[in-house]
Amino acid sequence: MLSNKVAQVTSLFRTATSKPYAGWSLLEVLCVVGLMAMAANLWVPAWQLAWHKLTLQQEQQGLLQQLRNAKAWAQANQQAITLSGWQTNKDAIEVVAFVDNNRDRQYQAQEWLLSRQAYSVAMEFSRGSYVRLSALGTTGQSGSWYLCHANLAVGWRLVLSSSGNLRTEVLNCHA
Repeated sequence: MLSNKVAQVTSLFRTATSKPYAGWSLLEVLCVVGLMAMAANLWVPAWQLAWHKLTLQQEQQGLLQQLRNAKAWAQANQQAITLSGWQTNKDAIEVVAFVDNNRDRQYQAQEWLLSRQAYSVAMEFSRGSYVRLSALGTTGQSGSWYLCHANLAVGWRLVLSSSGNLRTEVLNCHA
């Protein structure tokens, strides 16, 4: 009989303390959404900055590789190469490496195209709009490319010596 009474009390206790519904309340959901919004407010700018730095680094590596390949081709084939086409454009800048048969510094369809690459960062060359690599891979005079991303304060300077050697330096873009 005592066990019957204990069972009845236990049954009443369970019914009285258990909630009629399960899940999250509106207040709990709003707190979680607010915490996620604060975390995103901290995380998104850092992610964007890292993305812009990565983009700039990839563009710098692409230009370095294009220049090195043009120099290697000129030396291997004993033929002069022209790189042209970094006129500023709001969408993309295209650098073309080709054998300039008529020496007009402009690529035409009948000339041998070595590489064509588009870049999405601001690019400027200190010597105008082209560089010519001799059959020995030299240029005759030095020059620098300036690569800057619109959202970054620092960028890259690629220095091409008259002997055809390349080096990179960090550049203050908004000075």
